[in-house]
Amino acid sequence: TITLTLPWGEYPYAFLTEHYRPIIDKDVPKRKIDLGRFSLKLNVASIGIKELIDHLRDERIHPEDIVHDEKSLAYAHIYLGKTVLRLCALHNSVRDAKAIAFPRGKEFDGELIFSDGLMDCFEWLIKENVRAYLFRLYSGNKVIIYGVKGVGDINPFKPVLRGLSEPPWWLGCIYYSIFPDSFYNGDPSNDPPKKVRGVPRERGYLGGDLVGIKRKLPYIKDLGVDAVYLTPIYRAVSYHRYDIIDHEDVDPYLGDLKDFKELSEALDYLGIKLVMDLVVHHKSPCSPEFMNAIMKGTKSPYWDWFRFLVHGLEEVNPEILNSLIKFINSGCKVFPKMLRGKNPFYEGFANLWSMPKLNPHNPEVVNHFKEVMDYWASKGVSGFRVDVGLGVPDGFLKKLSDFLKDRWGNNELFLIETMYGVSHYPVGSFIDSAMNYDIRYSIIKFFIKQEITASEFITEVMRDYVRLPLYGVNSLYNLLGSHDVPRIKEYVKGLAKGDSKLINAYAFLFFIHGSPAIYYGDEIGLEGGKDPDCRRPMVWDRRLWDSTLLDKIKEIIKFRKSSNALRYGVTRLEALDNDTFKLERIWLDNVVTVVFSRGSGTVDFRNSKHEVILSVNINKSYKALKSRERLFVSWRRKDEFSPS
Repeated sequence: TITLTLPWGEYPYAFLTEHYRPIIDKDVPKRKIDLGRFSLKLNVASIGIKELIDHLRDERIHPEDIVHDEKSLAYAHIYLGKTVLRLCALHNSVRDAKAIAFPRGKEFDGELIFSDGLMDCFEWLIKENVRAYLFRLYSGNKVIIYGVKGVGDINPFKPVLRGLSEPPWWLGCIYYSIFPDSFYNGDPSNDPPKKVRGVPRERGYLGGDLVGIKRKLPYIKDLGVDAVYLTPIYRAVSYHRYDIIDHEDVDPYLGDLKDFKELSEALDYLGIKLVMDLVVHHKSPCSPEFMNAIMKGTKSPYWDWFRFLVHGLEEVNPEILNSLIKFINSGCKVFPKMLRGKNPFYEGFANLWSMPKLNPHNPEVVNHFKEVMDYWASKGVSGFRVDVGLGVPDGFLKKLSDFLKDRWGNNELFLIETMYGVSHYPVGSFIDSAMNYDIRYSIIKFFIKQEITASEFITEVMRDYVRLPLYGVNSLYNLLGSHDVPRIKEYVKGLAKGDSKLINAYAFLFFIHGSPAIYYGDEIGLEGGKDPDCRRPMVWDRRLWDSTLLDKIKEIIKFRKSSNALRYGVTRLEALDNDTFKLERIWLDNVVTVVFSRGSGTVDFRNSKHEVILSVNINKSYKALKSRERLFVSWRRKDEFSPS
């Protein structure tokens, strides 16, 4: 039995066996979920929705329909000198919400920031020091006091507020993600003996290396990014290097530790942070630890490092065991026919023989990865992206994160990989950031496939916003592409260079809350389908670039970096029609208002009190208006975009 506490909503789920076989309940509704590298048909649990619908009909206040959990960082936290409070209530049941903050007893107005038709959520940003607080809610003609015990309680909440007082480097930063083998071959002397075709991409080596990345740093610097994230560079079996042999060595086809040192120092000189992949979920069968376990069985000091499904090697079919040993002796290069189609006698990533799963409950495994992080942090690495972060226990992640912070300080990034449901993870607690594939799915559905309305799009984006603390929200690694999913260009194949769909998608990525990430080549319109085709070689012939797209991305980055509202601000979204919405980012006195549209016709956007309006794209014409001090910036022609 697994017990979870979940907010209202629909939740896709499945049970997976040790061999990654999903167990689906035939009597429960199902939905197909796209997880990038694969799709799953999952059951869907409806949590609280029926009850909320019933309560909407009877038009009475139900105490359980008012939600404020002071123990949850999403509802109460510190953010850059402000106290942030949130409260959610049944849709349309509360017309006005106020927070009474102590010790002064001053009253603050709440702002309605989210509604999905079931619940409305209010947010407060309070400058003053808050030691305790109550809520006063106005429902029809009634006034409701909401305290620590709920409706009618006058005892205030007195939580010990946690959060972020000073901005770390990754808060709202801009990432550039590189798959090293595919980026640039700067040193032919370390090339693999055999290379594969790059278009369409085949599984195998192309010859990119660390020297190549270093030589292209002027290009990366010119983009205006703040950090470079490298997929694994460790000594490994395959070209993607997620089947790692040695976590403390550079793969020879990429260079050596001297090359890494020079790259790290060059990035530091340019003021660009370096983030490395940390693969904690599995290793290669050719790693010394696994080889020792297979040779010595339960007598090996590494037997408990892995998730073996047998009590000893004597339980394994000798032919299977000998085939595995043969595979290891080949350098894990030649996979035996004997093992094809058979389940390994140990847990592996995606049930693969080539990636045996590590045991996260073993203290020695925990210490091993503490040593790995310490090793690379001492060489200039400013953060780690945990591969398959969704597939290891929170307790294991917390031990690694706590060590990293204690040893190297709070400015060291701890980022995890997730493929779906980013707000289900403790982002803002002991995890600084997570890969936000959810926003990618939503952007594709609204801007490119045009499957959902502006209102539905806003609901999807803001649902995660209200379920994470502000500093967690603004740290999310927002992406349109990665080494695991088809490139964003694939969704607009055949359209002209500089097409508005892509420009809109990127503009939104850089104007919404979070830390936007560019996957190498996406900025020039590089194409590529599913893995491995999404790992095509970077094109360095400028004649083949989508220069319009690149120029506009660089302009967007320049504008983003000029505004604290875009890096640190709160988010407000409002649908103007099915194809158009308004985005506001607000921080202190800096306000940026952007209107996005995928439709045609004219929107007359008048009477705004804010400083800047950027009409991004487009197919609609917008009127230039004056605010108190500045001219609103807008365009009438489709092909114009310049935040000047």
